[in-house]
Amino acid sequence: MDENVDNTNINLTDEQKMLEQATDQELLDAFVEDMMTERGLKQLEETAFAALKEDLKQRLNFQINRAILVQLPDEKLDEIAKVIDSEEPKAEEIDRILNEANVDVAETTRETMKIFREAYLGAEKAEA
Repeated sequence: MDENVDNTNINLTDEQKMLEQATDQELLDAFVEDMMTERGLKQLEETAFAALKEDLKQRLNFQINRAILVQLPDEKLDEIAKVIDSEEPKAEEIDRILNEANVDVAETTRETMKIFREAYLGAEKAEA
């Protein structure tokens, strides 16, 4: 076996496969943890790190949901409220409503995460 073989593409492909198979929550976990590490919080005690991570993830989820909902006309908001208030809310119904309203959930999520990251990491610069 040649020791000089470049494994960069192999590793990237493995990482891409892992990301493609990850759930939305796993991706948010990784995103938030990366932000916290970049902010220098990795040295926090484990329980404090986990609590802060969960808080940031909830805040990010709230911001993503908010960014999606503000794009909806009132009648679609009413439809979503009915689905959520039903005994068994179905993600498929919410997806249908968002599609009918032409909301690009993936792009909205990416943009919201970018803004959230800039605000969170920018806060460190403001504190300095």
